[in-house]
Amino acid sequence: MSKFPRAVYFSGHSHLNLNDPRAIHQKNFTAVNDSSSSYIEFDHGYQMLDAEGKLASRFETPTAQGLAVEIYPGRTVINRINLNADLHDIYTGGKWSANWKPPFQSDGTLAGRPWEIKTAGSDARVVRNFTYTDANRNRKAPRWTSSHPLSAQTGKDGQLALRIEQAEDDELVYHYNVRVTRADNGGEVLSAKVANRFDVVPAADSMDIPVPVKRDGVKYRAEVIAVDAQGNRSRVAVKVLK
Repeated sequence: MSKFPRAVYFSGHSHLNLNDPRAIHQKNFTAVNDSSSSYIEFDHGYQMLDAEGKLASRFETPTAQGLAVEIYPGRTVINRINLNADLHDIYTGGKWSANWKPPFQSDGTLAGRPWEIKTAGSDARVVRNFTYTDANRNRKAPRWTSSHPLSAQTGKDGQLALRIEQAEDDELVYHYNVRVTRADNGGEVLSAKVANRFDVVPAADSMDIPVPVKRDGVKYRAEVIAVDAQGNRSRVAVKVLK
């Protein structure tokens, strides 16, 4: 494939989401993830808020995605499309429900900025013009836009909930590292990597993370770090909850 730098390899049946900037890679040619028109996946190892607002071990969501490819003299443009981007859970009543039935609330949106591949000139020039390379990976960390991004809420059954006001990133906030401990003795009550539902349009302004303790006046220390898809980390946001 190194002899054909204008070639674009499409992944086929991956299900991995198209929002992720790592879904395209260039070295000697271009490799592109093309997701799935039934449901998409995040990396494994995360927890996600389900339709009831509970933390669940999930890596799939019912969002459907696809690519629209435009070929012009000297350039190829690949558009990332959310065929629907509604907030649903992959399980309904404990049963698998990936094939969500229309009508959808969303008429389709973009899953990110289009990717553009420059193909004019010699093979060497094409390679020099590659944009989506390891060397060009984003190194800018997410940032908190609120001076107080964390707060305590009362969840269902009187349990404590940690509200996180969404951080911002020039690409996307992929997940939040969340740790909650007792303020008096440091005992850990929650430690989770919570996937951010960036596939949903419009995206939520905040997330309420359930903490498995009653909100009864006991003080807890919450520490949250926003992490983007490249692993860049925000400063630690800290809040004493009670």
